[in-house]
Amino acid sequence: MPLGEIARRINPVLRGWITYYGRFYQSALYPVIAQVDLHLAKWIVRKHKRARRSLVRAFEWLRRIRRDYPSLFVHWCLAYES
Repeated sequence: MPLGEIARRINPVLRGWITYYGRFYQSALYPVIAQVDLHLAKWIVRKHKRARRSLVRAFEWLRRIRRDYPSLFVHWCLAYES
């Protein structure tokens, strides 16, 4: 499944969590955001040979994707504002 399809499927769920918990309990969102990024990094490890068996390389790859497409996932707009 391409990354854009994954974003299309999970963005409504993430948007709902951010809307619900972000209003009164924003600190509860940070573990969720970290978990989503971990799952995305594991997807990169499985999908791309260059990141095979290395979560560090997968997180670097994810960081580059986040830099190039900052609005691909709704939680990136919230957590990585800079």
